[in-house]
Amino acid sequence: TLTEVKLWRPNTVMPKGATEYVSICQKGAQNEEAVVALASGVAQIFGDNEQHFASVEQVSETEFHVVEIAVSHGNDVLLKCVGEPREHRFRIVDANGEHVATVEPEAATFSAERRLRVVIEPHGDVGLVVSTVLARERLLSQQGGFSL
Repeated sequence: TLTEVKLWRPNTVMPKGATEYVSICQKGAQNEEAVVALASGVAQIFGDNEQHFASVEQVSETEFHVVEIAVSHGNDVLLKCVGEPREHRFRIVDANGEHVATVEPEAATFSAERRLRVVIEPHGDVGLVVSTVLARERLLSQQGGFSL
């Protein structure tokens, strides 16, 4: 199954509102599987029912956490991204430290493009991993002007 990733910016940004959105959906589907909403220094992940599901938070220079938003039992770390942000090379592990995905730069066809290769383990949640990678890269680009 092919996956489509779309990026858009609202014409008018509301106070404390998102400045960019990234959606992930199956090719040809009407509804998104996930939407990442980005504001200055903040990335929120919403599920297919538009419910706020998780936040992506930078906890150190080399580590980001995907934190589930759960009213009933507090916030739990779902995934951790650990690695070298400027080289766009990192591993994604779950809350138990089990390897979920590897992200690394890939040779580009054109000199003006940058590509990432994401290898997801069979037990990994593709939508969550892709949302996490996109959110992490956009947060880093907001900080230092570098991006995918």
